[in-house]
This record gives sequence, C-alpha cells and structure tokens, in this order.
Amino acid sequence: MELIEKKIIENVRRKRLEMNFTIQEISAIINASQNFINNIESINSHHKYNIVHLTKLAFLFECEITDFFPSKSKYFDEKELQVLETVKKQIQNQKKQRMLKRR
Repeated sequence: MELIEKKIIENVRRKRLEMNFTIQEISAIINASQNFINNIESINSHHKYNIVHLTKLAFLFECEITDFFPSKSKYFDEKELQVLETVKKQIQNQKKQRMLKRR
C-alpha cells in the first residue's frame, strides 16, 4: 500500500473518531460491510477507500474530500521522492530536447 493511501486511511479514521461515528455508520454511508471498514482501518490488509467512498465520507463528516489527503510533502517517503524527482527531471530534459529539434 502506498504511503498516501495509509495517510488517507489514518485521516478518515481520525475524523471518524473525532466525530464519534461508528464503523457501522461508516459502512452504511459507503454501502460496504463493517468487516471491510475494519480491514481498511487495520492497515495490514490491501483494502482501501476509493474516490466514491471518500466523497460519501466527506458528505457525512461535512468536510471537503481534500481534508482526507495529507500535505504534498507527506505523499511519499524520502526514497520514493528521490526516484520521482529523477524521473521528473528526465521527462523535462526529453521535452527540452524535442523542443530544440523542432527549431
């Protein structure tokens, strides 16, 4: 599971507990079993919320869907961020090369 997915699950769980919603209530709003929610919150399984779930949860919690997402700096761990930066630079260099060839 990606770090961003774990952070989203943690944020939903935190919000659920802050607002005193039960797993049963969450399962009802997203139309999923309580077992599914338990699996999501355990973080040891591959289960996760999808965009429809998050939209319904934002409605229930009266918040924005973006409230579940971590800040940009917390999307990736350091190693993953370095890989992404390298790939990003490669893509930018390729774009520059294509632009130069067109001239």
